[in-house]
Amino acid sequence: LNPQLQIAIGARTKRRGARFQGQDVELAFTDEHPDEIGPYERLICDAMEGENLLFARWDGVEEAWRIVDAVLQDRPRALPYKPHTWGPAQAEALIHDPDGWQDPVL
Repeated sequence: LNPQLQIAIGARTKRRGARFQGQDVELAFTDEHPDEIGPYERLICDAMEGENLLFARWDGVEEAWRIVDAVLQDRPRALPYKPHTWGPAQAEALIHDPDGWQDPVL
C-alpha cells in the first residue's frame, strides 16, 4: 500500500542501434501532489466563486484591442528577401545605430 497514486504499464521497445532487438521497459506515472489543484481547475473554481484576479477586465481587453487593431489595420507590407540572408536592405534602417551594426559570426 502506498498513499501516492501510481499507474504503470509494461511495454517493449526497440533497443538503440541498427539491429532490431527489443527490450522491456516500464512506463510509470506517479501523482506526487494529489491534493494540489491544477491550473485549469483553479481557473474554473475562481470563475465559479467570482474571484476575478486571474481574469482581464473588459475595459482592459478593449484597450488592448484598440492598440493592436490600429497596428493590424495599418500594417506595412512584407518585403521579400533571399533565403539565408539577414533580410531586406530596408531592415537596416530599422536598426540604425551611431556605432554601426556588427554582423555576428556564424
